[in-house]
Order: sequence, then C-alpha cells, then structure tokens
Amino acid sequence: MSQNYTIKKISMYFILFFILFFELFSFISSKLNLLIFNNTPKMYLRASTFNLGVEWRDEKNIWGAWHKINFQQNHQSDCYDVIYKSNNIGARDNEFNINEKKNKKTFILLGDSMMEGFGLNKNEMFEDIVEKENNLNLLNFASGGDFGPLQYYLIYQNMAKNYKHDGIILVYFPQNDLTDNNYEVWKNNGWNKFNDSERYRPYSVYKKNEYNYFIPVDAKKTNNFQYNPTEKKSQIIKFLINYTWSANSFRSLLYLYRSLNEKNSTNNIYKNNTYSSFYDFNDNLLNENVYWIKSIFKESKKLENYLIILPSKNDMLTHNNLKNQNNIAKELMNKFESETYNNLNIINLIDYLPDNYEKIFLKCDDHYSFYGNKWMSNIFKKYIK
Repeated sequence: MSQNYTIKKISMYFILFFILFFELFSFISSKLNLLIFNNTPKMYLRASTFNLGVEWRDEKNIWGAWHKINFQQNHQSDCYDVIYKSNNIGARDNEFNINEKKNKKTFILLGDSMMEGFGLNKNEMFEDIVEKENNLNLLNFASGGDFGPLQYYLIYQNMAKNYKHDGIILVYFPQNDLTDNNYEVWKNNGWNKFNDSERYRPYSVYKKNEYNYFIPVDAKKTNNFQYNPTEKKSQIIKFLINYTWSANSFRSLLYLYRSLNEKNSTNNIYKNNTYSSFYDFNDNLLNENVYWIKSIFKESKKLENYLIILPSKNDMLTHNNLKNQNNIAKELMNKFESETYNNLNIINLIDYLPDNYEKIFLKCDDHYSFYGNKWMSNIFKKYIK
C-alpha cells in the first residue's frame, strides 16, 4: 500500500513538473517568436474576454464563411485591439440599400481577410481609405474564414451583383487563394472539418474539361465558426488559450503535424511558413483560380474593373533574389491578355515595394497593417479613372 502510494506521489510530481516545464518552455518560445503561434494568453491582456476574432462569423451560405447580421465583437491580440461590426446583410461595412442610387462611383470589393480588415479598425482599412481619398463608394463583400476565388465568384453571383455598381475591385492574395478552394489540399490537412463535421463551404472541381464546384453532401451549416461554445472540447480550447502559454505549443505542433501529412500527400502543394506563392506556385491551382476570377470579370466586362495582386511577407522577403524569374503575377497577366478584358486593370503591388516593407504587416500577425492598407490605396490611386 505504501509503495503504491509512493509511486503515485512520484508520478504526480513528475506530471506537475512536466506541465510547469512545458508552460515555461512555451512562454520563452512565444516571447522569442520561435513558434508558429506566439499569442499572449487573454488573461495577460487588458481585456479578459475570450475571443479568436471568429465569434462574428458563421458558415451557412453557398459561399461558405460570412458574418452574422448586425453583429459586433472586440478582437484583441498583442498588437491590436479592434472592433468588428457587420451590417444589415452581414458585410463589414455601413448599411447597404439595394435600391439606393449612389451619387458617386460605386465598386464591389471582393477579397479575403486582408480586405475584410483583420486586426484593423474600420478607418484603417483599404476600403475606408480609398472611399475618403477618392470620393468613391466601395461595397465591401470581402470575408475571412478561408475565403478564395470560387467564393468571390459565388458571393458576387448570389448577393453582390444585385447592388448597383460601376465596377469591381478584386484583391487576389495568392498565398492563400491558390489552395482555399481545393478539396484535395483541405482534406489532406484536415481543415475541411470542424468538430469532426464537414465544413459548409464550396470546393472547386475539374471534370470533363470544365470547372464546377460542390459542397460536401454531409456538410453542416453552422452559426458558430470553428468552435461551439457549449461543447466540452471548445471549453477546453477556450481555457487553454485564455490562461496558458502552452496553447501556442499545442497549436504549433498540430499545425506541423497536419502540414507534414499534407506535404507527403499533395506533391509540393504544401505551403510552409517560408513558402512564397509568387515564385513557387502550382499551375493547376493557378488555372483553377483564374477560371473563377475570369468568370466574375466576364460577367462585368462593360464595367470598370481592377485586379490587385497582393504579395505576402514571404513574397517580399524573396523578391530581391528572385525578381528576374517568372512569377505568378506575370502568369496572371498573360492569361488575361489572351482574352479580351478591355476594362480590366491589373495592379501588381510587388512592383511598388517600399524599402521598409516590414511596416506593411501587423507586428504580431502577417495581415496588412494600417500602413500596408495606406500603401495599397496610394498605389490604387494611380490607376483609378
């Protein structure tokens, strides 16, 4: 009896020591930015309310991720403390009126979390800056939550095109957009599911020499994006992120595990955190993207359209050494020049890279900062008619 008690006691001490050691290791690694995720636990931030910036999202429309209608939430991290607010149709913008006659030139804005303004307040976003500096009106239909070119097409077809507009501004971010709608990639890395259920989102498919799309037959529409606050699993995740540095290590290890599986099974489609989409892209994935982007612009040929190609931090890091090589922007321009798009203006932002390009990104995240959005708007101003 005494021996068993001693063994149990030693085991408990060992487990306690391991937990403390792992927490200390995670703290040091996070502070030195050695992990893939280096977030400060919410208990050490000014606000203690748990959020991942996803509470305002749902996934129940044909285009997948979107925002709950008339919803507001705070999103806080190490380098930002912002408010997200959606309007009467779920867009991050002011109220939309489908019958309203605009007294200024109006554009539909399509894109992912970069244009949605992840980590930014409304007045820091590209949309808001462009509107104020150019006397334009931009209807923002951009969304985060793994949003790609097929989804740009679907939200345009099913919602955005019903609003009167003079043109489209589509902001293409190859780093994510190349794979956002490819089911093979998503299934292999396990991100096609939330809580063991297929996500309700569209995937592109190429059959019989044509592109189409599908939503998995057993996909479930959901009002809660990524986690359900009533489930025990989600409550554990909430606790770990709120109160421990170890959550960063767990999330980083899970990311690496999934990435390894993806790398072994998708023949160089894998994107690690040094991957540059500008100089290392898969042709089939690019053709898939181009098809859906062209589908949008074919429908709006008579309008004033803009395609902005957005580089990632890794694209900028590798640009000086690789800028004389072929890149995804050149490929895109060639593909659009092969057909008639008279009113399409293509803007490759990497051609305007400033010396201090690190400022383009948030200090704790790879999304564009206010400086980055201002930089984008200044370049766009040179092209606007």
